[in-house]
Amino acid sequence: MRTPSGAEVPRQPTGEQIQLTQVQTVPSPVGDSLYLNAMLHNAGNSAITGAQVNAQFVGANGAIAGSTTGTVQAVFGGTSSEDLTKAPIKPNESRPVRIYSNTHRKDGIIRCQH
Repeated sequence: MRTPSGAEVPRQPTGEQIQLTQVQTVPSPVGDSLYLNAMLHNAGNSAITGAQVNAQFVGANGAIAGSTTGTVQAVFGGTSSEDLTKAPIKPNESRPVRIYSNTHRKDGIIRCQH
């Protein structure tokens, strides 16, 4: 694939390559935003240098109450995070990650799609 400028676009990760487990919601210390903390496993053959997650907020009746998209960042030391372009996740490697969401549904359940 080539962009209009002629630069090559790196191969993009697929849903099968990215496996998220241990997903937890953590309220942001300020405002109504939240973080999704998870363990990301790279089940593919190439390094993951970026990913986005679409989180859907599900109400008590099971209907979608809202959604948000957030960029996946690698977590270091439990509190610091870094863009995956600077800290790629290698094939067969698992690493803690954080996804920031500026949307918070206090009464909802979150469903993640990646």
